[in-house]
Amino acid sequence: MNPAADSEVMHQDRSTGFPTSVAWSDAYSKSFLPALFIFGKNFIQIKTFLENKKMVEILAFYMETFIQLMDIIDGRSAGS
Repeated sequence: MNPAADSEVMHQDRSTGFPTSVAWSDAYSKSFLPALFIFGKNFIQIKTFLENKKMVEILAFYMETFIQLMDIIDGRSAGS
């Protein structure tokens, strides 16, 4: 899978401190969860599924997604 290239502008993710691209394309975002379901937390395999993403970007996106999910489960609003 090779969704359209994302912006290569890097910044530091607030939740993890890892560098990450400013935004993931819709195609990458929609590909991440099925890859996580298929491969579990085998991020090396997930990286093969998301070819153009760096490992640090994948880990940061995972952490950000996990934190947002936990906020929803706990009934907290995102970002508070």
